[in-house]
Amino acid sequence: MNADFLSRRQKLRHAMVSASIDTALITGEAGLRYLTGIAPSDAHGGILVLSSVRDTLLLREKGTGTPAIAHGICPRFYSSDEEMGRLLSPLLKGIVAAEKDALPPLLGEQLSLSGAALRDLTPLLSDLRIYKDPAELAALEEACQRTDRILSRWRQALRPGATEEALLHKLHEISRDFGVSESCPGILIASGPNSSLPHGGNTTRPLQPGDPIFIDCGARWQGYYCDITRTFFLGAPDQEMRKVYQTVLEAQQAAITAIRPGISVGEVDAAARHVIESAGYGPYFTHRTGHGLGLAVHESPSVGPGGDQKLSCGMVITVEPGIYLPGRWGVRIEDDVVVEQKGARILNRFPKELSDMVIPL
Repeated sequence: MNADFLSRRQKLRHAMVSASIDTALITGEAGLRYLTGIAPSDAHGGILVLSSVRDTLLLREKGTGTPAIAHGICPRFYSSDEEMGRLLSPLLKGIVAAEKDALPPLLGEQLSLSGAALRDLTPLLSDLRIYKDPAELAALEEACQRTDRILSRWRQALRPGATEEALLHKLHEISRDFGVSESCPGILIASGPNSSLPHGGNTTRPLQPGDPIFIDCGARWQGYYCDITRTFFLGAPDQEMRKVYQTVLEAQQAAITAIRPGISVGEVDAAARHVIESAGYGPYFTHRTGHGLGLAVHESPSVGPGGDQKLSCGMVITVEPGIYLPGRWGVRIEDDVVVEQKGARILNRFPKELSDMVIPL
């Protein structure tokens, strides 16, 4: 695994040369984990400094429990902000780039006082993280497989009277049983009218017979996220619900079928949108078809209307069309896929045919 981190840092270093950057500062949780393997809980106050000759990791001393340092990194420890500044200052050479959105205010002040010509490293690092190596894909697959098992047990808790809030607590309980201590942020469980809001739910509303219930969730494994959505029905869905569900499923399948190296993200979005518009529900598909996935739940690329970025092997994206009928109910279906030479490979295995989504009363 050390070789993976070393290779990633070397790729970033090559990109820095092409972008005329002499020194890079990485402070964001995802960037630190991607380049060093150190988990956020171990990287308190962590600053990775990359230059043409050395990789230095500054860490705030926490006594016992010093994290393992990846091969090829020089660790330096500081116990105060002043000491951090003294260690950092001689490492800042030439043109400096940092993750501006993840830059701690104090470090920003230090850089300003140093007079360094500061650029934003975020686009460069994002372009590297968009392609998943075998170790990353293995972690993503494990996250998806654990999520599948969690959902299989969780669906047994769907019954009239159970509240969205209680079902959320149940999901966390089951996740711990399966060895998952972290889940993706923003888990949503929405039933009945709440499911008509793409980001609604997690309320005290009790489930009622006839409700659609969507759950948007995912386990985190070795830092990598699963992001899946399934829509269940508490009892047999009516004719319109069946039509909407089948339309969303066909839209998702159309988008997944379109995925291949060289196609644009806009074309993938258009494939899903065409199915929904042809069924007469175009105005009720109110968000993009998907997004990149990895060490963050939302990464590049954005799979939305008109996007011109081309897909390439190794990219991992979500495919999540939905239809939301205002004030009534909604349906969303989401899977995570990796782009391969022959097309898309779906990482989730949880069923999604309509017959599998009905909870008998």
